[in-house]
Amino acid sequence: MDYRRMQPIDGPPPAAAPPRRGGPGRLLVVGVAVVAVLVGAGATVLVRAMSTSDGQAARRGGVPGAAAPGASAVPRSKVVAGEGGTGRAADGETHRGFSEGRDGAVAAATAYAMFYYAPRAGKEPGETTIRQIGTSASVPTLLKNRPTLYQVHGRDLLPQWGGFRVEGATDSGATVLVLAHLRTLVRSHAVSRGEPDEWITTRTWLAVRVEVRRVDGDWHLENVGDPKDQEYLVAPFATRTIPLDEAAVSRLGAFWERYANAPAAEPEPSPAPVSADGAPPGSAVVAGKGGTATAEDGVTAVGFPDTDDGAVAAATAYNLFFRSLRIQDPAKGVLTLDRITDPALRETFHERQEWAARNEYREQPQGLATEVAYLPQWGAYRIATRTADTATIEIFGFERVTFGPAKTRTEWRFDSVVLKRIDGDWRLVANDAVNDNGRYGPKAEQLGPRNTPLPGAEKTGLLGPGWREYADATR
Repeated sequence: MDYRRMQPIDGPPPAAAPPRRGGPGRLLVVGVAVVAVLVGAGATVLVRAMSTSDGQAARRGGVPGAAAPGASAVPRSKVVAGEGGTGRAADGETHRGFSEGRDGAVAAATAYAMFYYAPRAGKEPGETTIRQIGTSASVPTLLKNRPTLYQVHGRDLLPQWGGFRVEGATDSGATVLVLAHLRTLVRSHAVSRGEPDEWITTRTWLAVRVEVRRVDGDWHLENVGDPKDQEYLVAPFATRTIPLDEAAVSRLGAFWERYANAPAAEPEPSPAPVSADGAPPGSAVVAGKGGTATAEDGVTAVGFPDTDDGAVAAATAYNLFFRSLRIQDPAKGVLTLDRITDPALRETFHERQEWAARNEYREQPQGLATEVAYLPQWGAYRIATRTADTATIEIFGFERVTFGPAKTRTEWRFDSVVLKRIDGDWRLVANDAVNDNGRYGPKAEQLGPRNTPLPGAEKTGLLGPGWREYADATR
């Protein structure tokens, strides 16, 4: 199916008969050269056709008076995606102990979907946690059909970027349809092209239907899987890599709601002021600077303020570390990673450091690089998303890698850096090349082997609105 040819949704999906219990449910996440597969060969789901009448909606758990198809008003729920429980499951992250009622059921369904489809540190959903959150009848099936991860080293399911719809709710059970953004960190094997492996992030939208039951004072997971109308729901957003705004959610049809922690969606780009020579607007951020201290490698800045400029400075400094030979140091490289990354992802980043020490900046037959120069100040940056405690910064820069006297490799890069505010500083959640992303691949290829700074006006023409230059920009 060609998602790009599909029109935006103007109403709710057509009613569908419930699939046979035990039918397949699976998700495919495709990277550039790697496929990360979620296999749920026997996942069971419950599909209920939605009624457009308020009376039927109320009986089935819908929202009387909710936005009609095509309307822009979308209710914002009190439910915070991933939270709402009074305790935690065995994995230390998944909430449990949810209150009675509709909001408690939605909170439970959302938390369980986040656990099942995006387990911590890229590992399969743990058996102990599944036994804690599942019903006694569903545990065998949940264990049998839990996703298996191939070449996956990190995954985040972000329901707060999308929304949810309650398809049925009673005192003892509820069925919730969740639309979420799925971000997966995978390792791209480029041996066939004679190049070193690369870490990349694949992004897609995923609809998950979750059925929960009220048992022993808590909501428990009974069924989870892909809805029959999966492609219909996600198609309009197939290439979107930012949170859905209210207008986008409203196009899904009636009875959809947004989470309380839904981030502010990126506004439509508007013409930005440019310099006299037509360059992107400048900023106060100096590439690699802006912190109050340095990490264990003696170079990487840390200790950034909780501001937009602070987030940009942190993202740039951390990307400079990853695009350097310092990451290969078995001692200081690991200590620096521990200082700049989210502690919950420490194991994932340690694996990445070990891989980098063996493979990053390696050419055959030249071996390991002798020098790396990564120059974000030749390019620009943009703030893709920003919430109270998170930020995603996209950086356009130039990289030159030297392999002794015989070989030099140059590349214009687009990198996405995801940060979270932890313990008074910005910490790294993910940073990955996005040259292969549909938005940036042609732009990077357009520059080809060019190895000189871009004039300001040319940079503006290439990147478009919303980008800014560093204070130490080189042209």
